Amino acid sequence: MMLYLHLFNDAERTEELFSLVSFGGLPFSHLLTRATGPVEFFLILGGYGLYSVYKRGNDPNRIRRIWRCYQVYWLCLAIFVPLACWLTNDSDYPGTLENAFLSVIGIYTIWYSEAWFLLPYMILSAIYPLLMRILDKRGSMITLTLSFVIYTFTIVLTQRDWIDIGQKSPYMNTIIRSFQFLFPFYIGSVMKKEQFLERLQLSKLFSNRVLVALLLLAVVAVRTCSNTYFFIAPLYATAVIILFYLLNIRGNVLKLFSHLGEYSLYIWLVHAWLFKHLFTGAIYRLHYPVVIFLTLVIASYTVSRLLAYIVTFRR
Repeated sequence: MMLYLHLFNDAERTEELFSLVSFGGLPFSHLLTRATGPVEFFLILGGYGLYSVYKRGNDPNRIRRIWRCYQVYWLCLAIFVPLACWLTNDSDYPGTLENAFLSVIGIYTIWYSEAWFLLPYMILSAIYPLLMRILDKRGSMITLTLSFVIYTFTIVLTQRDWIDIGQKSPYMNTIIRSFQFLFPFYIGSVMKKEQFLERLQLSKLFSNRVLVALLLLAVVAVRTCSNTYFFIAPLYATAVIILFYLLNIRGNVLKLFSHLGEYSLYIWLVHAWLFKHLFTGAIYRLHYPVVIFLTLVIASYTVSRLLAYIVTFRR
């Protein structure tokens, strides 16, 4: 979803590509980016997984997980920033010392803008035991309601032109983003706490996989027709996660997804270097969206395997 979004969210660029279908003058490949929303998916699944860890008791790997994310991020910067200095004329490479500091810490990821999500989520990951205790103490409905109010407030702070807070200061923006992430993060936590997926799986209403698949396609189609992002995005991601779970995918498809999931962190932190920052426009010469997408997936996966080997070797 993330790779597809970043490849085709520019309407002008996608108009230059091959397209069999278009709606309202926009290619279908561009409209389909509305049905991605990778941040919301990651936050919901992150909240689901971390609540599971929380209920198991002690979590000795909490700091290690955060360190591993930054280790991979810094390795990517160490490899690709020198290449960007060599292959591009972008003034951001190497840029000022302040920009270098902000990029390395993750406060303002000038060197690799696609990593903007890293630090706010690491903050949630660091304090998640406290967040889960609040959820258990206050209950699901109150926690979701309060986090939704915070979510709404932070959107106003960051998306309205007449309010500068959250737009001018990268430090303030990091704090605001961290609060904004609470709502989708808590959606996933509540889903696990209330055993929502397991309850739906036992329901006869969703026992028909064909019906579930049709519902999933319908949800994606409706989302593709809507240009609104905030407020809809967390609900859309929740619906897709539920329906995808109810499909009960097994076999080779599940193995493929699981295998790619092992390298998802690397793929996130390398894909834009390949098609955007270093080799701008080169991949779009392939002309066909499906070919472009598969090429980036394969290239990102290949580089990710090499980086994973380096990280493992260093250990």
